[in-house]
Amino acid sequence: MTYHFSIRQLMLSILLLIILLLLVAMAMIADNNIKQLTANDIGFAEDALEQLLQENFEQSKRILTQYGEERVAMTAENVATQLSLMLKDYDQTNYALLRKALPLRVLANQTIYALDGVVGYVDLYDINGVSILHPNKEVEGRNFSEWKDQYPDMWALVLRSYKEKEVSGYYTFLDAENRKQKKFLVSHRVEGTPFIVSATVVINKYFLPVHQALRQEGQKIADRSRQTIKQSADELSKKIKIRVGIWGLVLLIISFVAGFFLSAAISDPVRKLSRAARRVGRGNFAEPIPESGPNEIVDLAHSFNMMKGNLVGYIDQVKEEAASRQAMESEMQVAREIQTSLLPNSFPPFPDHREFDLYAINESAKEVAGDFYDFFFLNPTTMALVIADVSGKGVPAALFMAVTRTLFRAACKQSKTDPGTALAQVNVALCDNNDQCMFVTAVLVYYDIRTGDFRYANAGHDDPIIVGPDGNLRLLANPANVVLGVDEGQQYSTSHDSLLQDEMLFCYTDGVTEAVAPDKTFFGRKRLEQYLRDSAGREMKTICTTLVSDLDNFQGENRFDDITILALKNRGYGSEGLIL
Repeated sequence: MTYHFSIRQLMLSILLLIILLLLVAMAMIADNNIKQLTANDIGFAEDALEQLLQENFEQSKRILTQYGEERVAMTAENVATQLSLMLKDYDQTNYALLRKALPLRVLANQTIYALDGVVGYVDLYDINGVSILHPNKEVEGRNFSEWKDQYPDMWALVLRSYKEKEVSGYYTFLDAENRKQKKFLVSHRVEGTPFIVSATVVINKYFLPVHQALRQEGQKIADRSRQTIKQSADELSKKIKIRVGIWGLVLLIISFVAGFFLSAAISDPVRKLSRAARRVGRGNFAEPIPESGPNEIVDLAHSFNMMKGNLVGYIDQVKEEAASRQAMESEMQVAREIQTSLLPNSFPPFPDHREFDLYAINESAKEVAGDFYDFFFLNPTTMALVIADVSGKGVPAALFMAVTRTLFRAACKQSKTDPGTALAQVNVALCDNNDQCMFVTAVLVYYDIRTGDFRYANAGHDDPIIVGPDGNLRLLANPANVVLGVDEGQQYSTSHDSLLQDEMLFCYTDGVTEAVAPDKTFFGRKRLEQYLRDSAGREMKTICTTLVSDLDNFQGENRFDDITILALKNRGYGSEGLIL
């Protein structure tokens, strides 16, 4: 359902909407200012609080970290002292016996605890890096040098412990459960022995929990401060919004009363003008529209009265132009049909000949095309094939194309053995009285249907492509002859080649390779060659029609040049119907 509004209703609605928007804007500005002040207050408080918390945290972190490191050092030193006394009763060279001594293992592999549980362990190794006693059975008995490349920090600490009485540091290595961990150790020489005690703690279990607890406690203090400031700001914001709402309601009532009388003064003359305009719309051009009301309404009514005087003549002119355009479009359609009828378009064109397959397509970019193809027999065993592209577009190119096609047929009948000579004759005729300086690119082929041999000449056209049944491609070399219609004395050379069984001669105009996508990229020779490789072995008609369809999809609505394709395949049969 469609709703209609009068000018008065519309003006009142717009006026009220403007007032409401102003009120909303005022409320938003006030609210934004309060939020900004609140944010500034919170920011100042947070900065001071954050600085205080950070300083306390860093100081506590340093003290606790130092305390933790000293505790690990004391553990290493105590174990080293006890082992120094205990090892006097053992053969210090018999590592197997040392590993079986339970009291020794209990002391040398004791567990290090903290508030959250197990955080580390103690192990024993000799001054050559061999692990004597270790809680990880994957490590015990092996030399730490085996991991020196994988864990260089660990190996550096081991090397230092050979020379120093006590060594401490952070590193990464396997824990008692054979997991890769970041750890801290303190190693201590066992007096009177070739052994070293190492007390090790996992950083994530030993240091980080305490640090996290400190940070969480500081965060709680900051959150409580923010909440207090926000509550104060919310109360102030609520009071301001109530005041803005009261003043806004008063302003809304005053604006409504004023707008009611103002809209009436404008809408009444417009309604009169509207009724008169509807009468004009129903075809009543004789009745004048009253010119009364505000200056703008008077000017509008005067413009309507002037418009009526010209409307009848304009309608007649539009009718004449539409009839003329329709006649021109009909004539262009007839021209395209005539042009299409000039080209052979029934396929297969020679059903009695099994020696070859032949197919061609011509699609114009405008109503009529400048490209063309043609094929006809010069004698019972030789067929002429031509594909050409006339410069320019539209009707001039189409007329030049019709003339060129006729010249090709006449020249080929005179020069039945040499396509180069035929091109030279066409060139002389096109150069004569060529005031518009139009030119033609073309390829002319004389094909022997018995043997597959052919002779060809090229006048500045794209090189034809021979496509093998296995997808191999080769180009027919262009002897660099210039286009037709430019130099009357130009001579054109003739080249020789042949089609083997199931090979296809593929000729095309530049509308194929120079097709442009909406993103300004060209279809290009490489994309065409890849398509021909992928299509080798398919029916020739399918190859040609699918390529044209792909080009239409590639260009979208951006086609600007004609597309013409001429393809010939050697079926491998001689003139007697036998496979060659």
